[in-house]
Formats: sequence, structure tokens, C-alpha cells
Amino acid sequence: MATIRTRKVRTLRRRDGLVSFARNNTSQGGEDGIIAKIFEVLDSAPDFQQQQRWCVDVGAWDGKHLSNTYSLLVEHPERWNGVLIEAEPDRVDDLKALHDPLGNVCIGACVSCTEGADTSLSLLLKAHAPRLPEDFSFISIDVDGTDYWVLLDILQSSYSPAVICVEFNPTIPDSIIYVQERQDNVRHGSSLAALCELADQYHYVLVETTVYNAFFVKQEIYENTSIGEMVPDTSIEALHEVTMGTELYQLYDGTLKLHGCKKLLWHRQPIDEDRIQMLSCVERGFPFAPEGHETSALLGEPKVTNKTKARTSTAQREAIDLSVMRVHVEKQSSDHPISEQRVDAVRELWSKFATDGFAYVRGTGVSADTCRRALAAGHSFFTAPDEVRSSCLAKDRARRGYSPEKTENFASLVGNDAPNDEVRKFRIGKALSGEGAAASHGLGQDNVWPGDREWGSAKAAAFFKQSMETYYNELERVGQLILATLGEGMEQCADVPLANLRALDHANQGDDTASILTLLGYGTGKKRGRNKKTKKNKRASNCRPLVAEHTDVGIITVLLFDRGNCARLERAGTGGSADNWVPVSLPEYVPDDPVFVVNIGDCLSEISGGALKSTVHRVAAGPGPHARVCLAMFMGFSPSTQLEISSGDGSSTQPMTYAEWRQKRIAASLKVLRESRTQPR
Repeated sequence: MATIRTRKVRTLRRRDGLVSFARNNTSQGGEDGIIAKIFEVLDSAPDFQQQQRWCVDVGAWDGKHLSNTYSLLVEHPERWNGVLIEAEPDRVDDLKALHDPLGNVCIGACVSCTEGADTSLSLLLKAHAPRLPEDFSFISIDVDGTDYWVLLDILQSSYSPAVICVEFNPTIPDSIIYVQERQDNVRHGSSLAALCELADQYHYVLVETTVYNAFFVKQEIYENTSIGEMVPDTSIEALHEVTMGTELYQLYDGTLKLHGCKKLLWHRQPIDEDRIQMLSCVERGFPFAPEGHETSALLGEPKVTNKTKARTSTAQREAIDLSVMRVHVEKQSSDHPISEQRVDAVRELWSKFATDGFAYVRGTGVSADTCRRALAAGHSFFTAPDEVRSSCLAKDRARRGYSPEKTENFASLVGNDAPNDEVRKFRIGKALSGEGAAASHGLGQDNVWPGDREWGSAKAAAFFKQSMETYYNELERVGQLILATLGEGMEQCADVPLANLRALDHANQGDDTASILTLLGYGTGKKRGRNKKTKKNKRASNCRPLVAEHTDVGIITVLLFDRGNCARLERAGTGGSADNWVPVSLPEYVPDDPVFVVNIGDCLSEISGGALKSTVHRVAAGPGPHARVCLAMFMGFSPSTQLEISSGDGSSTQPMTYAEWRQKRIAASLKVLRESRTQPR
């Protein structure tokens, strides 16, 4: 994994000037203390003393909330008079209730920044505060956006305040002079550098800053009072440090990275680094890389070191090697001698499924590159713009195309009532035609793919489609290999009906299957897996699962995960008990010989007479912040496959097609879900 750390950078920001007097009474960032110190200095300087001082507060709220003038006007009414302006009617009522008894002027108006407007600040003051001296002492401007233009209006008028406190956008670097558009409905804010440039034109000097506000005094005050001694360096570098900035840098392959503040401050939402990328992971690559060297982003894997390769995971150590079975299946010869290794592979896989219902397999012949490309394609799909996914919404969300989060419910498959699954899904499969499609009960629909226009890149769309189709074809072969292995084991079960053995034999030859590849995207976020009945987020281990406990409907499921850590697969423990969840270990990376997780589906468990276990499993919220992608190949028989299904009491069997069995199984689950949700709670 890439290493990203930060180091403390030397700063020129001084802490021994006015900021050393910062304190809050009602202010937000220490402004009360700075204002008090400035006027302490002015009151002690003969040329700048005033018996009665006036202040103007633009954006006064209710007169107290985050106020820079409350301490002056309310705590020292004998020295201070004020004009307070607020646009929100409800706040104006509170403002007047506080300040009318003190004799201060309250104006309910939205100050306009546009040139020549009737409600410009200077005209509002002339109309509503005729007693306000033109050389009043202090103005505080906090209007969340147009502050620069409101200040300009005052500086161009006959008014000449001694001290100015004005808000700036704290996320803009000090090197940027940004002045927002002069429009009342634009809420961008301007940079500190822009305000300093404006103030300098009208002979005001920057003397201090807080996180959001800049303080300026008239140049004559700075030069003729002790403020000049307290603030010897009036440069931005000495008086400000960007603490809420967001830095962006780029990597050689076109990846954009963020540093610093990674949230939208006023919207309180995290900035998703994946969503700001100009290039999809498919398109990223170093233009000058040697021929044949693909980037790690394209393969969906971080750089794997020799040290990482040396750490074999539990899955790799426990994976059953099917390479000997693969040789047998590929030769397609009934008289191929049964080797001892082949017998061992059949016995080992059968035993593992009979005990746990889960197993790890390797030696399938699938290339690591195919797996990595498919995971990378999945990652690009879930991090693409929303239009990409909405363009391929499934008409029937249990079939082909995209299904958003919380639109499906797997808990009903085991008769439970639980919240809908917190996972996004995209499905593809075989397209059937003619009578096969009519009898498929929806299993043979056409695939739905996102288009070039929505993705904004024909290359990205083509890569996604090609990677998914290639992986689907390879995993069908893997499924056939696993079924061939299990078929040899099932032949030893005397009580398995011949029709079921025949169905499995056809399936492992690829003649009688209808498989669905589901791309699963598990996202991150504070509300993930949150219990609605609690006010606080619990630890991930105690949160409700992202996908509730369930079993799979079909024959087998073959799973491949990436390295994301926001979700983890768990199976029921010993004896199938859901009270003891066992984490399903996954490799740290896709090894050269990929390891797949395989579990038994309900149909295979039923036609094996229960010899193979269909184990309850779930997806729990993981401990980490990284999104996870999973590729799940749900293998099923073709819709017309004939099966012999045991009766409820086990005394007889009933013939039915796989489509009929599957429809009956899902219908029972949906009935449970409907009934549970109509019960009084």
C-alpha cells in the first residue's frame, strides 16, 4: 500500500500580537478579546479617544449568537451605541427584544451588494440611522458570501470606520486572490488576500485574523498607537495560517489525491476522493510506462511486495487444489484413470462442504489478471457518476441490471424480518430465447449495460462490459469444475435420486446451467449498519449486518472479494449456529493462483438429501474505511432441468423443474416477508 504521512511545516504565523488576547464571550474564534484589546489601545491614545462609540453589525443574527458586538453593546451600553442589521424576520424579532430597550437601532433588511441597490449598506445606514457618525468606531460584516462587496460599498461611501472585522472564506489558500461574483444570490465568500488588497487601496492595515475573520485598522491608527508595536509585521504570512484548507495533488497515472480538510464544511459531508477523479481507474495509467506494464489502478490491486507475498493467508493455506480435477474435466474422457490425488480432492471438498457448507478452492486455471480486471471494473462502476448506474436500472431488480442500496432483502430467504440489504448490486447472466426464455421465470433476460454517454468514456464502458463478460465465462467453467468434483462425491450417496445425479452431471458439463454474476458494492459511512433504535453509532462488531443472515437459493456460489475493509463475510459457526459467527478469511491480494470462496446453495443441499450443508451466512460491517467490491457467481440449473424434490416428510419425491422449484422457494420467502411486515410491532 502507498504510504501517506504528514510532517509539521514551518510557519511564519506569529502568536504574540493581538491574537494573544483572543477570548470568547459570545464570539466564535476569540474575536471578543481582540476587539476589547484594540479599543483599550484606542481609549488610551489621545488622538483616537471618543466619549461615545458607535458600532455597526451586519448579519447580527439575534444579537447574541456568535456575536462580535454583544460584549460592547449589552455589557457596556454607557459607552457604546449600535446599528444592527439582520435579514431573517424571526431573528429580527429577537434582535429587537434585546436591543430596543438599550436604544440601539435594529434594521430588518437583506443588505444588497449590487451596485446602486436601494438596500445597499451605506443607503440603509443613511435612511435608518441618521445619528450614526461617519467616523464611527467599529463595523462587523458577516453575511456569508458577499462580505467583500458590502465592505467595498462602505469604503466607497462617506463612512470611515476606525476598525473593521470582516469574514473571509477560510478554505482558500493565502496565495489566491478570489473575489466572488457581485450577486446577492451567490454564496462563495472571498479570500483573505482579496480583502487585504481591497483594504490596502483605502489605507487600512491588516492587524490580526481568526479562523473566519480579518481585522483591519486605519493606517493612521496603526502608525500612531501601540498597535504598530504589537503587530510589527502586517503580512498575511505573519498574521494568518490556513487551517481549514483542502490541498489537491496528482499522481503520475492521473489519480487525484486530497490532503487537509476532507469535508464540505458548511454541508457537513465528507469529500469522496473517488468522486473527484477526472479519469476512471480504467483510464489511469502513466503515459510513458514501458510497453506491457499495466498500472496498479487498472488491475485493481495495490503494489504487492515480496514481503506481502510471503504472508500466506488462511484462505491460501486451507484452499483445496482442484488442478488435478481440472485435468480430468478438460480431457473429457470417461476412461481417464482415477488417480489418488483426484480421489483425495473429491473427498476433501465433499467433507468440507458436508461440515461447513463453505470451502476455499484454488487451481481452477483462472488467471489473476482476469480477476483483478473484474474487481477494477467493479470499483469503477460503483465510483462512477450516479448517471452511469441509473442508466442500467433493472426493471425487475431481482434479475438483470443495477439495484440500488436497500431495495432487496435476503433475510426473508430464511424466514426472518430484517432491514433491507445495505449493498448495491449489478447482475448479468445468459440470455435465453424462444421456449427457454418463456419458461425461465425471468432467469433468461437480456443483460443491461451502462452506456458510453452516461459514463462519459467509451473506453471505460467497454472495459466494464468486457471485464464482466470475461469473468462470467471463466467462472462458469470454475463452477462446472466444482460441480464435477461434487458429482463424483454424490455418486457415493445411494439415496440420491437418479434424476438429480443426471442434473448435476449435465450442469458440470455446462449443458444445463443458468448462472447469475452479481457485482456487489459495499460503501462506507457513519450510518452504515446503524441500529435505528439507538442514538449513537455502535462499534462495527455490534451493528446490524449490511446483508442479513440468509442462505443462497441455487446450486453453489463462487465469491471473489477485493481488499476493501468496510465489510466482512461471516458464516454460521459449529452446527450452523448463528450465535457463533465465523469470519471467512480472504487473501491479502489476488495471488497468481486465485483463491475463491465457495458455498453450497439450497437447491444442491436439497437434491443431495441434506448431505451437503446450505450454511447460513451474512455480511457484517467491517472495521475499516475502505469500500469493498465482491463478485458473486450464483450458479443454478437451467430453468427446464428436471429434479426430484423430497416431500416434506421425506417419504416420497416430487418431480419438478428447477424454475418451478426456484419460484416456489422465492415465493415462500416473499410470503414470510409480507406477513412479518404486516404484524403489529
